[in-house]
Amino acid sequence: MLDKSYFNSIRLDTVRKKYYQADAVDRLLVDIRSKADSMVRELIQARAECEDAVKAAEALREENEDLRNKGKILSQEVLSLREDLKQAQQEERTDQMEEMEKERETFSARSRARQEEIVGQMETLLSSLKEMHTQALDQINTQWEEILSSLEETAPDDLADKVELIAREVSEIEEL
Repeated sequence: MLDKSYFNSIRLDTVRKKYYQADAVDRLLVDIRSKADSMVRELIQARAECEDAVKAAEALREENEDLRNKGKILSQEVLSLREDLKQAQQEERTDQMEEMEKERETFSARSRARQEEIVGQMETLLSSLKEMHTQALDQINTQWEEILSSLEETAPDDLADKVELIAREVSEIEEL
């Protein structure tokens, strides 16, 4: 119990030493607590910075994944556009070829019509030439006959044979 004898038994210098040591221990503990609190605050701050860095890294990863997905989509769209362009070019070529074929057919039809027109004109011209040729030959025959008849009356027999030979050759020419 706490009585007078207990307090008398305590030595004052021991108490003083213990008091001073307790004070030093308290100061050391306060310093340690202060440093520990500082370290805890630094750790909390470092943890918050790490969490922010992790969040930023996660956001970057998600953004990178989004960009990769958008890149894939854009690649698919580019391929689709290229295919559409190829198809449009093929359709345009087909349209051009069809148009060229129509123009060729139109030109061919015009050409045939023109050829038929020219053939008709040539036939008419040939017919006219044949008629003129026939008329010219008839006139020549008439003139020859006149010449021959006048020669037969005045010409020797030998000359008549030569004129007949010429008349036959002229007739052969007419038949051609």
